Amino acid sequence: MDARGFVYASRAWPEGRLDARLAGASVLACLGGLCLYIGSVRLMEGPGVNAVTLQSAIWLIATARAEAR
Repeated sequence: MDARGFVYASRAWPEGRLDARLAGASVLACLGGLCLYIGSVRLMEGPGVNAVTLQSAIWLIATARAEAR
């Protein structure tokens, strides 16, 4: 969802004017991504995955895959 928010943000300024619909979609997608990240950290801590580096790598891969779609 973060990647989708970044895409919406890049399209939110057509011809130098703010498109409120795309700006709002960007904010909502980024907030959704943040919520999913917090939830995934909770799930990863259950089996003992608490290394910040590993959590960040997993999230980076998930974001990159979403961007590729």
